Amino acid sequence: YDEAPDLYEYFKTTPNYYLNYNGEMGDLYHLAATMSGLLYETGTFDSQLKGAMFEKHIDALCGWAGDLQTCMFDARLAVGDDASYEEYKIAMEDLVACESKEKVYKKYPGLETLKEIGEDIHFPKDDMYTDVDAVNVYKLIREEYDVSGAFRRYFKNDYKKRFSIFLDSEDKEDFKKRVYVYTQQYYLFETDLFYWALFKKYGLTIDDTFAQAARDAFVEYIYTRVQYE
Repeated sequence: YDEAPDLYEYFKTTPNYYLNYNGEMGDLYHLAATMSGLLYETGTFDSQLKGAMFEKHIDALCGWAGDLQTCMFDARLAVGDDASYEEYKIAMEDLVACESKEKVYKKYPGLETLKEIGEDIHFPKDDMYTDVDAVNVYKLIREEYDVSGAFRRYFKNDYKKRFSIFLDSEDKEDFKKRVYVYTQQYYLFETDLFYWALFKKYGLTIDDTFAQAARDAFVEYIYTRVQYE
């Protein structure tokens, strides 16, 4: 507001952006926040986080991996602590890139707890597409496009292959391994220092059954969209 009033006014009146020519919308605020996380290089003395976590993890948690972890909190509310692999996976499939919050709330009464704590379903469809777009635009910036040029290049044509670009030719098994890092409770060693912060925030304990179900639901969503492209 103080430093860039024109930009402030733009964001104030423009909360969404077009995902495609069909008129579907993405969350511009979410995109801006995720892009800020990707563009910001965590300094050595910024926090203890830098000493305990690689930059690639910090970047992923600014977008898709952070949304996936909070989505796992939703799934736990939906089906409880002792669900089977199939029950967890079905819940994650319903919640990852959720298109109808009303439908999911109706199917899983346990999700009403979200409203009680002042939150909402964490991984709607517009957030999924926004997370993917942020990664893809960031790749162009790292190829030495400026920010404006990267967005123009991406939304002129590249967005039509957004999920393929997101995967960057990574095969399914390698992608599963990468995603699995974020669906397990700890990311290096089973100590409090390496307990994912979002899981700690929500008091989640993650067993292998839940971690695998969450991973598989997310990976299948992405690869199904690649097939559509």
